[in-house]
Amino acid sequence: MRYLPIFLILFFILCCGDHLFAQCNGTLGDPIKNETFGSGINTFGSSLPNGVTNYTYATRSPNDGQYTIPRQSLD
Repeated sequence: MRYLPIFLILFFILCCGDHLFAQCNGTLGDPIKNETFGSGINTFGSSLPNGVTNYTYATRSPNDGQYTIPRQSLD
């Protein structure tokens, strides 16, 4: 008799648990903004316009104070 409440709780979760948790179906909708960095054979994208950032543009793996826009992830 003392295990009955535990049994009932476990039974309820196992039988009806799929309705207890949020189920996400479908999509989140169309993207608000689709940003691409162009195409071509260049390994790195072009630098940002002057005044946008205080960082220095680099065409390699960036160090502190530098940034880059690679076409592929840098290893």
